Amino acid sequence: MIMMPGPHERPENNLTTLFERYPDITFDTTTDLLDPECDREHFSSPCSNLTDHDEAHHSVESASTANTTPLRPQPQRVQTAYMPDHSDFLVEVEGADLPEVCKHGFRTLAYHIAELTTLLVLPNGRLSSAYAKTNREAILAHSQDMLVQLRDANSMLAEQVRNDSYIKSLALFTIKPAQQDVWTIFRQRAQVIVDYTALPSASELKLSVHLAHLFDAYVYHPFIRLPDLSGIDLDIQARINDLYDGIMTLPHGYRRWCNAMKDIRHTYMLPLLRQMRESPVILQEIKDFEQAKSAALAVVGDPGAPGMRIIDETVIRYLEATASQRRRTARPMRS
Repeated sequence: MIMMPGPHERPENNLTTLFERYPDITFDTTTDLLDPECDREHFSSPCSNLTDHDEAHHSVESASTANTTPLRPQPQRVQTAYMPDHSDFLVEVEGADLPEVCKHGFRTLAYHIAELTTLLVLPNGRLSSAYAKTNREAILAHSQDMLVQLRDANSMLAEQVRNDSYIKSLALFTIKPAQQDVWTIFRQRAQVIVDYTALPSASELKLSVHLAHLFDAYVYHPFIRLPDLSGIDLDIQARINDLYDGIMTLPHGYRRWCNAMKDIRHTYMLPLLRQMRESPVILQEIKDFEQAKSAALAVVGDPGAPGMRIIDETVIRYLEATASQRRRTARPMRS
């Protein structure tokens, strides 16, 4: 969703095919990219405790939640922590089955992360607060561009979640249809889903999680380890924290979107689909509908079919003359 085209940009698909295909769309639930505990409205600044702090020289004494690092697993919990690589992330983006506009969004964010890294960390890998201070304007410029993109993406995700909630409140989704109305209600619900929602992508969710890891490893982590962090410009501190919140909200919002779409599938579409598949009457109705649709399309595509032939001009002139004669002979009734 970070740069996914909106519903109006999607190519028009055969609606009947979508009716049949949509309820069977599944998302990989075998592994969670985000801990379910993160599925809260505000989660990017969890409550701090000693084990949450990164072991910087000042962090153990700090009570600020800005030093928590939820993306970096604790050594006692995992054997090997995931350490992202900028070039590997770009390769993953290029190989993802996503529209180019979406890939461009991820590449742009990765570019800003790389630039922020060079502005915070010396070429030899050392951390210097003085070096970061000299790059103040460049840090604010790159972070501002990145923050605008993240806020736009998170706003789009929030809109998708609101749209999902909206359609579930419609009478069409709250009624329990009678057996003879199942096929009609199913088609109407599918049409509303097409009009008001878009389908999330598991690949995009995965990339948003990896992007958050990338930011944590190369921007946020070096930043909180800067010597004399309290001496860093307050604008820079606020901006880095805003970026952290924005980039952590991205996979969280995407997960909420996926869950909302899964709820629509399980609660409102699958039950009707099962009823349709178990009813010979409904299956025959669908078959008749498809046959009538195919016949209509065949007629439209046949220039020689009845109603598709070009009318001779003499016939048109005759009809016009007849209509004109009727108008002349027609007299308004006088009172």
